[in-house]
Amino acid sequence: MKTSLNCMGRCVGLIVALLLCWSAHVRAEELITLEPRPGVQLKILVLQPESKPKGVIVAYPGGEGTLRLDTQFGRPIVGNSSYAQGFLIRNRDQFVKAGYALLLPDVPSDRQKLDYLYRLGEDQIDDAIAVVDYAQKRFGIAPWMIGISASSMTVASLAANPQMTLGGIVLMASVTAMPPSYSAYRTHPEGTASAQLAEIKVPALVITHRDDACELSPPADSAKIVGRMTGSPRKAERVFEGGSRPRSGPCFALSPHGFFGIEGEVEQAIFHFIEKPGS
Repeated sequence: MKTSLNCMGRCVGLIVALLLCWSAHVRAEELITLEPRPGVQLKILVLQPESKPKGVIVAYPGGEGTLRLDTQFGRPIVGNSSYAQGFLIRNRDQFVKAGYALLLPDVPSDRQKLDYLYRLGEDQIDDAIAVVDYAQKRFGIAPWMIGISASSMTVASLAANPQMTLGGIVLMASVTAMPPSYSAYRTHPEGTASAQLAEIKVPALVITHRDDACELSPPADSAKIVGRMTGSPRKAERVFEGGSRPRSGPCFALSPHGFFGIEGEVEQAIFHFIEKPGS
């Protein structure tokens, strides 16, 4: 009996230790609501480490951006299960574990989705300014912005706007092959590459996957984006390869377009670029 009790005690101790270790990495999540424009609400999922963050990142999901942020049993949730698979959403824990505060904006209340006209329009600028102002006031740090796929156009356009105060930007799987049938083709036939890239005055990292088969984001166009950022004080292109067998279509998250299976490599490249500007 004594041996059994000792064994039980050791097991309980191990469980407690594991729980303590796990709890040290649990993200602190909070759902906040801003009013960036009169009568418009913008929900943002805010995650932060237990200690003071080393940096702040505003991350915009791709596609239509419909996270459907809400609360369930008092905790924030991403209500749109398909968007929960996106690179920036499914890996959000890793940004927090690396010491970053992360802000994930949803679609504003006056829209059902984020189309390209919104992503390139004045309302998007007003909404983004509100998010950046909030981040700076709360954390005292100029945030970085990350955009993936369609939101690469969002981030590139915002970074070129003189009203934005950013630490830098990261563009991932950038949309550069805009179909003529899309409304944005008239002003942005090359998608992200048609943004005012020369006006971007902050560091910029452009990431692509060599095997990205999405027709909207040809990997070779990443070099074109970098080459046009003539005003950036520091810029780089990273081309990745490999990963897991795709579990989604070529323009969706669980494929090379979403860096499926090499998330850790990509995250480390982002952190390295942000944290070690001289390397």
